[in-house]
Amino acid sequence: MNLNNFNVIRNLDTLIIFLFFISLSIIGFLGIGDYGVSIDEIAYKNDAYLQYEFIKNLLFINFSNIDEIYNELHSKSIRLPSFFYILVFLVNDVLKIINISLDLYKISHLVNFTLFISACFCFFKIVENNFNNKLYAYLAVLILFTTPRFFAESFYNNRDIYFLSIYLINLYFIKKLFQNLNYKNILIYSFFAALCINARLFGIINFLIVFIFLLLEYDKKFSIRKFIYFLSLKIILTIIFMILLNPLLWFDPFSNFINYIFTDLNETGTIEVTNLILGQTYSSNNSPWFFYIVWILFTIPLLYIVSILIGLIPKCYFFLKNLFYLSDGKNIWSNKNELFDLFIVVSIFIYIFGMSRFGSVKYDGWRHLYFLYPLMIFNILFMIDYIKKYFFLKNLVIFLFILNIVYNFYWIKKNHPYQYTYFNYLNNIIDVKFDLDYWGLSNYQVFKYLLKITKNTKFTVGTISFNDLMPNYLLLNEKDKKKFLF
Repeated sequence: MNLNNFNVIRNLDTLIIFLFFISLSIIGFLGIGDYGVSIDEIAYKNDAYLQYEFIKNLLFINFSNIDEIYNELHSKSIRLPSFFYILVFLVNDVLKIINISLDLYKISHLVNFTLFISACFCFFKIVENNFNNKLYAYLAVLILFTTPRFFAESFYNNRDIYFLSIYLINLYFIKKLFQNLNYKNILIYSFFAALCINARLFGIINFLIVFIFLLLEYDKKFSIRKFIYFLSLKIILTIIFMILLNPLLWFDPFSNFINYIFTDLNETGTIEVTNLILGQTYSSNNSPWFFYIVWILFTIPLLYIVSILIGLIPKCYFFLKNLFYLSDGKNIWSNKNELFDLFIVVSIFIYIFGMSRFGSVKYDGWRHLYFLYPLMIFNILFMIDYIKKYFFLKNLVIFLFILNIVYNFYWIKKNHPYQYTYFNYLNNIIDVKFDLDYWGLSNYQVFKYLLKITKNTKFTVGTISFNDLMPNYLLLNEKDKKKFLF
């Protein structure tokens, strides 16, 4: 093949990838205005607004009320992820400059979904690099994108899907870091590691896992002195980025970060709601250890569940066998891809076991562990890769996945915008009850329905749920708002 033909194929390949992600983006943008507002969005927005005002006052040298803003920041519980809504406020101000007016929550949904698409692209590159197979990469992204709950929550869940997005982007640079420990990869990894910690405090756990794996991976390519220097640089840069990303840490960072941790943990522990799982109600502070596992088993398509287990078990056996027969000077992995595979398997077990056994507070399904879903999808690809020598079986399995993806697209369209209520066939068989709308998103559709069935009647509305009606009420135009009394 001559160079010109190679360049044509490469350019065509790039064009197909570009069109693929543009198509996914268009699908999402078409329905972006149909989702309501979750109660968490209100809390995060209000807290981040203070930080955004604090940053603006510093940048534009406006010190008239900066002490007042800082004291308010310091005195109240600042929830995470603060950086997300700082970004939302920035986009809002930019849109105002160019005379585009959008509701702040719609901007939030737009930013969240855009980050999710960006993370899907990183996921594509991770899979392609790990398996040297573009078909696997397309398949992995489509599985993630078309899983109904993830599709819906990629708009309004600005904590868990946002963390998934940042984690996936960080994962891309973790893989690059494992392949080549250099200044560029350390710098970029450290930035996204800090963003992960800014989004969720247990991003620190991922940072520690990466640190341990880098220690295990040391293969004398560098001198011990240079290796220690690189690891120290990774820690220092991450701390610097953590401080830069959170205005609360700009003054007295150590004390404020310690207060930051304990305030967040205390705030989480004081919020108590009721969870409905397997037909039983539990306090969020006293849910059973199997809470996350059950939600995973019931809310991911059954084909994926089975495939994840089939892929995970042989991979665990492979590493355990290598560990058992480990000889001096050898590792249980033979190349960088196997090291990354081990990182994925270890991360899944650490987080699921740790959160199931030691997670004191559990809310609304397994959303706190959503970031593990791409790692689970990796196990599906492990399974397909195991059977690739069986040509017919491999093609049959891929065909079944394509059918499932097509069905998921159909289910998403048919049930829009209620994809967050998806349960697999296991729930039909066992027929037990779970929470459906923890965040009260359907309140927006209820308002719209009441406006549709009547023209001039005024309604008095209320709720017996802990969900406030006000967030979704604020999405209505001024004329429609006057038709509702509280």
